[in-house]
Amino acid sequence: MISIICCSNDEQTLKEMLISSLEKQINKDYELIIVDAKKHNFISASQSLNYGIKQSHGEIIMICHQDIKFLDSDFLNKVVLYVKNNPKAIFGLAGCGYDHIVYSTVKHGKNKKYAGTTFDEIKSIQTLDEVCIFFCKDNFYGFSEENKTWHLYGTQLCLDNIKRGNENFVIPSNVYHKSSGNSMNNAFFIEYKRICKIYNDVKFINTTMLILKNNAICLFFGILYKKIKRFIKRILKITND
Repeated sequence: MISIICCSNDEQTLKEMLISSLEKQINKDYELIIVDAKKHNFISASQSLNYGIKQSHGEIIMICHQDIKFLDSDFLNKVVLYVKNNPKAIFGLAGCGYDHIVYSTVKHGKNKKYAGTTFDEIKSIQTLDEVCIFFCKDNFYGFSEENKTWHLYGTQLCLDNIKRGNENFVIPSNVYHKSSGNSMNNAFFIEYKRICKIYNDVKFINTTMLILKNNAICLFFGILYKKIKRFIKRILKITND
């Protein structure tokens, strides 16, 4: 069985996107566990997802956003095959490689644009985007609750998996993500710096949103540059509106 864990705060979007596409799957051997963080007073994704996984009964865990739609009816069958073939690996639909390239075949937003370099075959990468990740439950050691945000919980999961001598993979998929995926804020930068401190022996921390060399100078100026760039974009948007 696949246990699908989703943190949701928008019932309509959940039904229109994720649930509607799951109902069209050939593989019906799954359970959907919806976690309402507000109801349980959870302050982070890690808390919410750890709670959801504790309620699960499946051998395979899939974490996904509420606003994605699986466009192929055999997607869950593929998930089962990937995990059975490599139960120590973590898989996802978008990720960043050791070559600092973001790989994804997920289409995002109103214009349905790709948010990375497209590819045709499974690729070994460093970290995965949290839009959708899946793995064998026996290979799960928990999301770190030191992460008090809704960002980068998948990044630390992947880095922990590498530390144990395993691999992470991004897979080609036919999936639509309603959001533009641009969720970077100050909490993101705080968590990115925390992860860099934990993995201070890793030269680069490559994520789908930020790729920086892991030293104090690069982190300071790299994050400052990103903040200034985002500020300018907001000003230009307000001006154009």
